[in-house]
Amino acid sequence: MGDLEIVIKNKSDEVQQFLIFNDVPAFSQNAGKAWTNVWGCSPGVGAESGNTTFGIHERFFAVCGMQKKPLATDLTVQISDYEAVKLGTDKIKATMVAMKIEDKGAVFDKHATKEFEKNGSFAINTSDYDMTGYKHAFCGLGMKSPVPEEEDVVPVAVWQAKPNQDYHITPKRVYYISTGKFHAGLIVDVAKLGQTATVDFTGRKETVATVCLNNQLSYEPVQYSFGYRAVFLAMPPFKDEHILVIAPGSQTTLAQLGLPESFTPAQLRVSTRMFPAEKKGEWEPLKVRERKITKQKKDVAPEPKDGDTAMSGTDGQTNDADTTTEEEGTYFEEDPTTEEGAVYPIREGRVVDWSSLFALMTHIYNTLSPPFHTPILIITQPAWTAQDHETLTQFFFEKFKTPAFCLVDSALAVCYAYGASTATVVDIGYEKCDITAVNDFLINDAGRGIALAGCGGESMTQRLLELLLSKGFTRDMCEQLKRSGICEILPPGTAMPGEAETEEANINPAAAASAGANAVGLKGRGSVGDAAAALRVGANVGEGGDDAQDGEGEDNEGVLDVATIVASGKTSEFLARKEKEKAEKAEKAAAKKAAQEAANAPKQAKLPNSKRMTATFQFTERRPLEEINQNGKRPLQNGKQNSGEESKHAKGPEPHTSSQTGAPEPVLTSHTQTDGHKDGEATALIRRDVEVGVERFQAATGGMLDQVADAIHRCIHSVPEVGKRGEFWDNLIIVGNGSRVRGCKEALVAKLNSKYLISPSSATIFTSELPSNFTTPVATGANTPQPQSHLSNSHHGPGVNPLLAAAVTASNPGGLAPPGQHQHLAAQLQMQQYQQQQHQQQHQHSGHGQTPTSIKLVKMPEYFPEWKDAGTEEAAFLGAQVAAKVVFVVDQGLSKGFMSRTEYNDLGPQGIHEFCM
Repeated sequence: MGDLEIVIKNKSDEVQQFLIFNDVPAFSQNAGKAWTNVWGCSPGVGAESGNTTFGIHERFFAVCGMQKKPLATDLTVQISDYEAVKLGTDKIKATMVAMKIEDKGAVFDKHATKEFEKNGSFAINTSDYDMTGYKHAFCGLGMKSPVPEEEDVVPVAVWQAKPNQDYHITPKRVYYISTGKFHAGLIVDVAKLGQTATVDFTGRKETVATVCLNNQLSYEPVQYSFGYRAVFLAMPPFKDEHILVIAPGSQTTLAQLGLPESFTPAQLRVSTRMFPAEKKGEWEPLKVRERKITKQKKDVAPEPKDGDTAMSGTDGQTNDADTTTEEEGTYFEEDPTTEEGAVYPIREGRVVDWSSLFALMTHIYNTLSPPFHTPILIITQPAWTAQDHETLTQFFFEKFKTPAFCLVDSALAVCYAYGASTATVVDIGYEKCDITAVNDFLINDAGRGIALAGCGGESMTQRLLELLLSKGFTRDMCEQLKRSGICEILPPGTAMPGEAETEEANINPAAAASAGANAVGLKGRGSVGDAAAALRVGANVGEGGDDAQDGEGEDNEGVLDVATIVASGKTSEFLARKEKEKAEKAEKAAAKKAAQEAANAPKQAKLPNSKRMTATFQFTERRPLEEINQNGKRPLQNGKQNSGEESKHAKGPEPHTSSQTGAPEPVLTSHTQTDGHKDGEATALIRRDVEVGVERFQAATGGMLDQVADAIHRCIHSVPEVGKRGEFWDNLIIVGNGSRVRGCKEALVAKLNSKYLISPSSATIFTSELPSNFTTPVATGANTPQPQSHLSNSHHGPGVNPLLAAAVTASNPGGLAPPGQHQHLAAQLQMQQYQQQQHQQQHQHSGHGQTPTSIKLVKMPEYFPEWKDAGTEEAAFLGAQVAAKVVFVVDQGLSKGFMSRTEYNDLGPQGIHEFCM
């Protein structure tokens, strides 16, 4: 409830002092009689044209105290303690404070405050004490004084407190205006005050009531209107270019000032980390290093004056020669390349260091430099508590004096981006995974998977490191491998490339043997037996076909008639011709082999990543510049450090593998970036190609997909509306930078299908279990099961599945059963009927609401072209821009989408719970 004002105009002929009372609240019957107190008194108001105003701050307090006399009219009540309370709403719980007797006084126990669920109410619980000794103890409702410039808490209704009681109090928005010489806290009987004006704000949107006392000393009808706050909200208070959106994350924080016409990805991306500054309690966005340098300074000797002669030493040099001195200086420089000493304020979605988080928010605010009239919207994590929301609210209002502040849950922001009112949002982050069921843009807290450990991108990196550590891989290499295009998560059941080749290696030799591929022997070339064997498999013996020649090798020259060759006398010519033929055959075989390899090369290159045994990615690391120069990998360009933009580098030499670690040696590209490093040491970025085997497909093999799939199943099955659970399965949204790994979303959907998907036809559930002599029922009723024994004539009621009952009885068509079997079967059917009736009373639904018949991913709308290249993993930021546009510009706060500065001053940080989206 917001601020209310009661403006009183005095048109009578006398000076009047006006009083205000609050109507007696609704309370539990055990409170007994409640007494009304004077809430506020105005100073004297001039006749005919005087006026005064009571400002009502609807913040409520539980009050208590100890009187010397019993509560009665004309008694001034003085409270000894009060405690701020919250009235219950749909989003927040009501406050129950505990009153006790201590040192003979009534006080509230600050450590015994509880919460309970009851809209519009709060409660006071009294401890066990001796009623006879403290019969004048009281408790009740209090509010801040309505008189301007008075901040005291004043009792408005009190009653006698009894031990061991729970008093439930529901304040009313009804107030009375009267005149008289009274003071605040005095118990009065409103009915005996004479003329009173009743101001009732119950159910009204107006915030101002005008009361007029005419010259007949009677009140005219109360006029209601919208005050300054309502007029302010009716006008567009904010511009698109002034809205600031911030999305804090565990590793990266996104921010943007202003909402463009077509929403774009975040214009500012900063690492969610801060570095301790030199002064304790202060922070820096980058590591600041202290460097000491030594400068040489040359002191020039003064020239001799006219007539003076410079004295020379024995070595012929003057005594006043120039001298060189060394001076040490200290200066500080920022090192953007290191994480040494970094503090990450958010871990696994939870805030672990508020000081560094506040410093990060201040750094972002100063970097964007927004104008003074800037509303701020923050995307919250599911793991943040109500206390965290209050802490953030207090910081932004107190630090930046923002006129409006809004908190949006990340899952709800994703639904805004996708335009889906009902969906299951799976957010895979750095160290955790959040799973949320959103029903009609309302978050279902029951069963929500919050910060599931071991289900983020870091767990994939650690899994790769576990598999590749023995091959010399570091964590940085595994992280870059995960981000590369060759790292892929294959759907469950997909064979690895090595597994497929192993199966072929086991099958192909047997298949070749059965086809007679080994029938051509290599022993006894040219023999009749070999020729016959070759003929049986279709080989050409004697003609020297290409296949035969390639298979036989270079030494297969056939059978020569040596005697004939020697007798002809042309032995040398014959041998020369043979050598020439042999050389030609070898050249032809080599050319054919090269052509075959060239033909196979494009086929190998066209293989998809999931079919390759090995693949190569480019690993970038930072190395000391001096070490690179000593190793002679490649000289720097022009012998200087290059700090400009990175140009296209020439392709380096092919990587080779170390005999010890199996990892490729580093190859320096032709262009190198250099930066300052520790102790002034220059560093450079080098790139090298690294080859990886099938381990690149096993980033999620540590049970991550099973854990996320189980959490999704639990989350959806916690939705109370059973009939809508199928809609949650059909609207699955997977976001988060952890899901950027290739194939992650597809593999998760495949895992859900393999574990939870059922056939959409419910009839097939029992058809497969029916006996062979029982026909399947159809909709026409022609195949309705007929009773086959006297047991089938019994009525099983609507709770028993007729198919199951018929299937059981049809297994004994003759109706003959061993003694006692009918009784056992009847008892079993009765028990099933009872259980199903109980289940139907608890869940009035039909169909397969608890098991999905289809699982689908929601496609992001295409009317944001800037997000096509950026991907949908950061869709929460897009949804935050949509929410900011609606809340700050379109809705203009009428639906309490944001908390204004005025409301913060009245309600404090706790009031943010009434405005959170």
